[in-house]
Amino acid sequence: MQITTLKSIYHSLGPGILLAATAIGVSHLIQSVQAGAKYGYFFIIMIILAHIIKYPFFEAAPRYSSITKRSLLYGYYLLNPKYLIIYLILTILSMFTVLSAVSVVAGGILANIIPVNLDIKIWSSLIIIICAIILIYGKYSLLDTAIKPIIILLTICTIIAVFMALFSPINKIPEFKIDFDFSNKSDILFLIAFLGWMPCPLDCAVWNSIWITEKNHQHSQDVYYSRSLLDFRIGFITTAILGILFLMLGNLIFYSTGIALSDKSIGFVAQLFEIYTSYLGQWAFLIIAIAAFLTMFSTVITCLDGFTRSLTRTIRLLFFSDKQQSYEKTLYPKSLLFSLLGSLIILLYFLTSMKSLIYIATIISFLTIPFFAYFNLKLITNSNFPKKYHPSKNYIKLCYLFITILITFSLFFLYSRYSFLFP
Repeated sequence: MQITTLKSIYHSLGPGILLAATAIGVSHLIQSVQAGAKYGYFFIIMIILAHIIKYPFFEAAPRYSSITKRSLLYGYYLLNPKYLIIYLILTILSMFTVLSAVSVVAGGILANIIPVNLDIKIWSSLIIIICAIILIYGKYSLLDTAIKPIIILLTICTIIAVFMALFSPINKIPEFKIDFDFSNKSDILFLIAFLGWMPCPLDCAVWNSIWITEKNHQHSQDVYYSRSLLDFRIGFITTAILGILFLMLGNLIFYSTGIALSDKSIGFVAQLFEIYTSYLGQWAFLIIAIAAFLTMFSTVITCLDGFTRSLTRTIRLLFFSDKQQSYEKTLYPKSLLFSLLGSLIILLYFLTSMKSLIYIATIISFLTIPFFAYFNLKLITNSNFPKKYHPSKNYIKLCYLFITILITFSLFFLYSRYSFLFP
């Protein structure tokens, strides 16, 4: 009976695990490792806070889409078509940078695994092209099927690596102390970039809602609602746990060494692999290499699919009748080509360093969080959404508190970054 229940849960998983695959990328492999290396265990608090504050606005996706059988984009359109236009502008501003950033990290990993001397631009371009080909021929069903075992394998590899690091005779668990300075602009910049992509940008909730509509098999509302929430919560909790595990790895391996981390993709990954193997033994290379590559490959393919699907549906809602869903099949390949070409242009002609690329993308993501948080809250509290599934009044008050905190952080960042403009 228990085995049957576990199988049922496994097969019902999908959109929430895809969201986890999207999240467990740069924010975990790069930023969490760097946070552990630079600031120790203090940033575990930041990981937990980021998940708590963003949770209600991510949860709006399974709450809304499982009941209405529509994506959040359709909800934005019903509230006000201008919201959808804002979403489209924000998406186009960030999509190429985000796709380039995750591809560069994936390319850096592959360059360290395969002993072929190719430029990082070539590795990164190959990975995103392969992902595009998979999406054209495999579509959602392949994505849904392939990501679940990848996330399971990634989790197992990461747990093994942390376990070995904890019990390595070379390493001792450092004392908890705070090396973060709120008056230091570089620390503030790192924090904002970290929060922007931890666990992932809030516009990923839109992707989650689209994947939910793709997986919908005409279950009753109550059944599909509960399954969607379970799927989402499993994925969301997984991202939090893995974020903490990667931070622990950065803390255990780098914190006490004083080594400056490279801001170049190949250099950073090579450094990461070298330290792992020197501290944990040669066995660690294969485990961490598999975990790292699976992390970033799943992030690239889910980001590419997420941006493409959201772009496709936004265009259809704005420029075509909602009944003309056949347009989506035609628009998807065109949107995918647009996403691919824009990313390749950034990779081949405007790539300077991994660090600056990630900072730009994550800061844009952070500054847009309050907009998406407000939009998502409006969708699950307006009169068009069934009252039975509305959140409680206290829940709504908490959401507004979180939005206020997010706006305050954004204003604080802008002031600290551009204080010279103020007399």
